[in-house]
Amino acid sequence: MKQEFFDTRTEKRKISGNSLAGLRKWILLIAVGFLFGQIGPMAKAEEILIDEIVAVVNDQAITISDLKKEINLIKKEWRTSNLSPSQVLQRLIDDKIIQQEAEKRGLKVTKEEVDALIVQLQGDLSKEEFSWTLKEKGLSAGDFRERLKHRIIRDKLFSQKLEEIDDYKTKVSPEAVSKFCTVIRNYLRGADNASAEVIQFYEIYKEKLSQTERVEIAQIVVGSEETAEKILQRLKAGESFSTLAKTFSVDSNAKKGGDLGWFDPRQIQPLLRQQIVSLEKNGVSSVLPIQKGYFRILKLLDEKQLRCQDWEKEIVDFLQRKKLEDNLDQWLEQLRKSAEITIRPINIG
Repeated sequence: MKQEFFDTRTEKRKISGNSLAGLRKWILLIAVGFLFGQIGPMAKAEEILIDEIVAVVNDQAITISDLKKEINLIKKEWRTSNLSPSQVLQRLIDDKIIQQEAEKRGLKVTKEEVDALIVQLQGDLSKEEFSWTLKEKGLSAGDFRERLKHRIIRDKLFSQKLEEIDDYKTKVSPEAVSKFCTVIRNYLRGADNASAEVIQFYEIYKEKLSQTERVEIAQIVVGSEETAEKILQRLKAGESFSTLAKTFSVDSNAKKGGDLGWFDPRQIQPLLRQQIVSLEKNGVSSVLPIQKGYFRILKLLDEKQLRCQDWEKEIVDFLQRKKLEDNLDQWLEQLRKSAEITIRPINIG
């Protein structure tokens, strides 16, 4: 019956960061990666003349063919996508704004930089395999090089902007670290009202965190509520949990005094988790029903708790990243507001 404790959903993800410069690089990768996957090349002059214009950004047009090409590329890349044509168009508009800002700053891309990135992306694939992969996504060699130029320009622009963010804007106070650690600890012990930031932190460090917050549980399982209540009274009177488990429990762990071993609290089913985390060390639960007419009594044998001092570096790094992200988002929003944008009704047909 040990398996009944588990919530079987699992996922692993690792991200690490060291210096503030490293954090800026991490934010840069996050910021440009999604854009590269979504944004297409600028419209060619001849397309603008014959295509229906769906948006104008500071006198530069986005045409219906640009939009259709991007929608088709997303479908091939993602297989399925919840992005509407309007959302794809907004990403194309953002790309225009970013490219225009980079041009204002005099940022350039050389042929050698594009060639180097192609070699990096090609990896172990042969030229023929790589060419086939591009064709499968509906990209010509020219389109692909243009997209890479956009990516490199964005890299340079965001890197330059992140370096302009004053370090004081990313400072994290000891109070903020302590508060965030407390929230993380509560989440590890089963709190379900966590913020998106807390959940993100957990997903990043899930494997390591699962070893810091642990509970060791024992149980007695019997076939009637009456028997369980009598055992509970004997426990309250001071009798040994282990001895009673060996004598009365029908669980497979009875010979070990009911010891089930160590668990990550978030892997335990929510209702049982609430019972367990509410116990003090060596405390026992009330009688709890199990399916098929069985009843259990739980005991918290031991627990390990997350120590904030052991996680200070990771928390500071994470909160600095969030501050850098926020500053970058604010800057991008300013660029949007200062741009002259006209959007026309979209008719994909």
